[in-house]
Amino acid sequence: MPYAPHLHNPAFLDEDSTDERKAAIELGIEILKRSDEFWIFGNKLTLGMKQELQAAKSLGKTIKYLEDTNGKITFSSFRRC
Repeated sequence: MPYAPHLHNPAFLDEDSTDERKAAIELGIEILKRSDEFWIFGNKLTLGMKQELQAAKSLGKTIKYLEDTNGKITFSSFRRC
């Protein structure tokens, strides 16, 4: 089942609160531990995305990159870390 923390977590966590933002990233990593893959959409990584990406690499998850190229989403690479 797809999970997008940036869409889900703001419903109950305050992004402007340092403590709640940290909790949101920790929640995302806990869910990532139970996931098969980690997908990155777009060309810009936020600090939270970078932390989740590092966790995905550490956990040996399949990472899929999808880039926005002139308004078209394309798979740029697939790799298992």
